[in-house]
Amino acid sequence: MVPPSVLAARLLAGRTVIQSPVNPDITITYRSPDACTCATAFGTQKQYSGYVNLPPFTLAPYQQNYSINTFFWFFEARAHPETAPLTIWLNGGPGASSVFGLFEEVGPCEIVQLPNGSYSTQPRVWGWDRSSNLLFIDQPTQVGFSYDELVNVTFDYFNSVQHLRDDPKNALPTPDGSPPWRFLNVTLASGKMNSTQNSSVIAARSCWHFLQGFLSTFPQYNPGIGPNHTTIEPAGVNLFAESYGGMYGPSFADYFEKQNDCRGNGTLPASTLEVQLESLGIVNGIMDMYTNLVSMLKFAYNNTYGIVGIDKLTY
Repeated sequence: MVPPSVLAARLLAGRTVIQSPVNPDITITYRSPDACTCATAFGTQKQYSGYVNLPPFTLAPYQQNYSINTFFWFFEARAHPETAPLTIWLNGGPGASSVFGLFEEVGPCEIVQLPNGSYSTQPRVWGWDRSSNLLFIDQPTQVGFSYDELVNVTFDYFNSVQHLRDDPKNALPTPDGSPPWRFLNVTLASGKMNSTQNSSVIAARSCWHFLQGFLSTFPQYNPGIGPNHTTIEPAGVNLFAESYGGMYGPSFADYFEKQNDCRGNGTLPASTLEVQLESLGIVNGIMDMYTNLVSMLKFAYNNTYGIVGIDKLTY
């Protein structure tokens, strides 16, 4: 498999950096990945990967004294992307990369092992790009390829320890007799607990700013600006969130609507984009932590399959 830092480098080689028309302090860094990185059904399908970069204190009034660099990977629909709906996919966790959903669940490609033992990708027959443009987002900060600040580390798989390195080329010496897989030199997010969004409410703010930057940079994929529109209409998006997305999804939807209200009453400038939620999909979602955990215990002790996973005293 390709190390994370190498994959990230491939995704961003030859990148373009522009300012968001909505907020000049927000920049968007992107490129078109090599087609073999995620093979789509048709070679004409455009794809972009990159970052929406938010400087510190963008999420005021919340204390955000760190940079937010949110990774995204976008894919055109197989047919008529200029009029196709836009679907956003979020994995849960909290702390799960949406790249997992891309390669293993609903994305346009899947990972396969070749006869020689190496790995490649092939188009997924039932990928959601059959009928929609797809946008995968790694959030909140420090999840997947998203980061606050980058640090060079050598990861010791034997002891599960990360060693900081000042020079990315200055790797730790390999002890005599160690297997070649023991150490991996990578570039990661800082790992600082206070340098990420610590609630779904704050994560929703970050995602809203992300969409402002993305949709203004790629207006051709804004469903409110299409070939059949004579005026700019609300950007209708479909948000699908898995697992802990049962918490993310409703929080994000609520914040998007509040921002639309602020835009309507003049609290937000008219230059901001109205993000209209067309649908909210919760996939295997956790909606209530207490109910979910208690139900798991009940199911383990008393279920319709006649399996007693735990005894009554344990229950």
